[in-house]
Amino acid sequence: MIRVEEVFEKTYPTEANVYDVPKDLIADKLEERGYWHEACRFVDCHNVFFVYTCSCCGFQYPMPLKCNFRFCNNCGDVRFNIYASRLSSVFESKLAEKKNDPQLRGFRFRRLEMGLPPVDWFNVEVFNELRGYFNKFRKGYLNERMGDFGCGLYGLEVKYSRPGDWYQRANGEIYVIEQEGFNFHLHAIVLSKFLDNKRGYQVSKAWEKATGGKARIAYVDEARSWRNGLFETLKYCFKPPTLRKPEYYVDFYEETKGMRLYNTFGSLRGVKLPGKKKGRYGCRFDGSPLEKDDLSITRDDALEIIKSRVIPKTSLDAYRRIQGIVKPVVLRGDNL
Repeated sequence: MIRVEEVFEKTYPTEANVYDVPKDLIADKLEERGYWHEACRFVDCHNVFFVYTCSCCGFQYPMPLKCNFRFCNNCGDVRFNIYASRLSSVFESKLAEKKNDPQLRGFRFRRLEMGLPPVDWFNVEVFNELRGYFNKFRKGYLNERMGDFGCGLYGLEVKYSRPGDWYQRANGEIYVIEQEGFNFHLHAIVLSKFLDNKRGYQVSKAWEKATGGKARIAYVDEARSWRNGLFETLKYCFKPPTLRKPEYYVDFYEETKGMRLYNTFGSLRGVKLPGKKKGRYGCRFDGSPLEKDDLSITRDDALEIIKSRVIPKTSLDAYRRIQGIVKPVVLRGDNL
């Protein structure tokens, strides 16, 4: 039995915490720094809904308020799904161009992970420094193995770690943190010829040379598929960082505002992603334009509107209908 409540929670999830930090504490720190409007949006994200009503048939579409902050679980999931679908179409079309080309023999998708030594404070310049080191590594080591067709995507991530914390690397090894501080590292998926084995000795040597001896270890692993490697790389770009303290999340918001934490390289550099559809919202059933109500409603009220319109059934078609019925279509400018 497919319940409307379950589909509603999957379509519009809500989290009370950012990892182990309550959202209310982060909102308080935002307000202390003078970001009162941002604090309200962060608390109301996916908890407050606006109702769009069809001017013709009167059908109602509840749409959630979104804060679009990088440390928001809910908005991170939404952005991940959007960019994953856009980049998937780019990768797919790229591979379809030379599917049977004999020059592609030996090319594989591989995942890379590399970082810098921990620092005691959050400094966005470390991101720029890490990006610059990766460009040196790419131009020196990767370009020889990518050729004209090779391509890839990288994403930047930061974590606040304490001694004894551990995480699993791309090659399956367990790494234990020995020093407290902010760990800045980079994840990438690369389409190229043979890079290195799982130990990554050659990659580590090239990474040490690119960083001038600052960092000596990098890891490489063959991706199970290009789609799996792409999703794993994008996951680190859009999930909230693990920063442990509310004030660190506010620092992250201030320092990374307007910064792009992922980019393509190789033959994908400069390729434009499929853009977001532009136009007004229109009714899914008759195409009439929608009018936004002045008053906002709660999450429970939005659920009641959806439940009143849908009769759940034990079928996949009903599940898809429940998902789609709360989302209006986008009318192109020509149809307005």
